[in-house]
Amino acid sequence: MLILFFAAHSFLTAARGGQDGSKSSAGGLTLEVRKPTDPTKDFRGSRWYFADLHNNSPRPLKVVAIKRPEGYQGGGLVFFCYLEAWKSGQKQWRPLWSPTRVDYGYGPDSELKDVDIKPGGSEEVCGLLLPDQAGTHGQCVRFGMRTRWVADPERVNLVSKPFIIGNVAAKPQTPCTTK
Repeated sequence: MLILFFAAHSFLTAARGGQDGSKSSAGGLTLEVRKPTDPTKDFRGSRWYFADLHNNSPRPLKVVAIKRPEGYQGGGLVFFCYLEAWKSGQKQWRPLWSPTRVDYGYGPDSELKDVDIKPGGSEEVCGLLLPDQAGTHGQCVRFGMRTRWVADPERVNLVSKPFIIGNVAAKPQTPCTTK
């Protein structure tokens, strides 16, 4: 597996991305936004947005998650997912929301866990209720995901295609403007 991560890391230099080193795909991994409908309309003014990590390579790939302990917040896996907003004046992506280990109960009762994504498989790695948890209606944003919680040579930063929060038209000359 170590060789696989070095191959993914080497692929980064060829992948297209931003000046921050984030890529839209690397080593067979892609990050894709999903906007499910809410037939109940329980979340008035906000909507769930998710990002799924897809493995398009012929080999299994590993990402690292925090394994949350069972308890009042429930257990499960938490991946390093973040949200960036386009700043037109600066013409660059800026952080809008980013997790910390403490946010997800990382401590003596939790652990970092390798998660295998099979060839052709996918894993939901991000989920935010927008704009309730971050951003504003009409804002151009994108999800980002790091394959590891700690900085090391094997960590890959991926970003999704940009999207608009809510059902608002994209402002001209942003990455969210359709061509």
